[in-house]
Amino acid sequence: MAITPIVPTTNFKDVMSKEEFKRWLAAFDANKDGRFSKEELRSAIKATGAWLPWLKTRKALHTADANSNGFIDENEINTLVDYAEKHLNVKIV
Repeated sequence: MAITPIVPTTNFKDVMSKEEFKRWLAAFDANKDGRFSKEELRSAIKATGAWLPWLKTRKALHTADANSNGFIDENEINTLVDYAEKHLNVKIV
């Protein structure tokens, strides 16, 4: 029995500019409040095809959420971009 990866339902590319990544990520902002909850972030990480998305979500939130309010906001997004490049196989050009 072969294991087949889950195909992302979004337009995820493994190479993109910082602005493209931010636009891609914005599609997961379900309530359009300009910040990302743990659930929204988990959906985005799942869409990359990452293994153990719950763990990577927890680590991403811990890394990027500077004010520890449980959300990634506009001021913390660049840290999330850095995290994605290092841990989610996204190349930011």
